[in-house]
Amino acid sequence: MYQIPFTRTALGAAIFAATTTMAVAQPMLEEVVVTAQKRTESLQDVPISVNAVAGDKMMEAGITNMEALTAYVPNFSMNQTGLTSNITIRGISSGVNQAFEQSVGMYVDDIYYGRAQLARSPLL
Repeated sequence: MYQIPFTRTALGAAIFAATTTMAVAQPMLEEVVVTAQKRTESLQDVPISVNAVAGDKMMEAGITNMEALTAYVPNFSMNQTGLTSNITIRGISSGVNQAFEQSVGMYVDDIYYGRAQLARSPLL
């Protein structure tokens, strides 16, 4: 007679422990932090359009330069010519005249790439 209540209690404790473990193991979304305005902000608080590619995804896909990102970022293309690279983001393209500043600004690790030729350099 004494084993039945003990078995029910043990079974109840096991079920409770399993449900709490399952609740902890659920995946959570990571917050994307943006420093575009020279301060740390959540992506939802910044009034700009951002496409984020995780570093793990870049390593897994073997992305070593900006041109390889065109497969992962929508409306982003790079066309290389003999002298320069033509970069287009959402319909806005860098000009072909080397005397003018680029219409498309590129920053890699907070360093401004002023000319499209720099997009050919490898990412570190």
